[in-house]
Amino acid sequence: MSAPKDLPVVAPKTRMTVTKVGHKIDELHETVDTLHQEIEEIKIVLKNLVKLQLDVEENKTEDKKDFLDPAIG
Repeated sequence: MSAPKDLPVVAPKTRMTVTKVGHKIDELHETVDTLHQEIEEIKIVLKNLVKLQLDVEENKTEDKKDFLDPAIG
């Protein structure tokens, strides 16, 4: 079997050493930690936003009740 002539020649990649893999894992771990912290911050902001939204809704319903004159009905 002969190799096809129209395929490009690919230089072999250097293999990763255990040290390089360890560094990549450390980088990945740091990235995951950063993402986790940012997600926690986003969750806190969303919880506060929901609380504010509920407070606004409550105030609107209270304002509507206050606006109606009990004598009129």
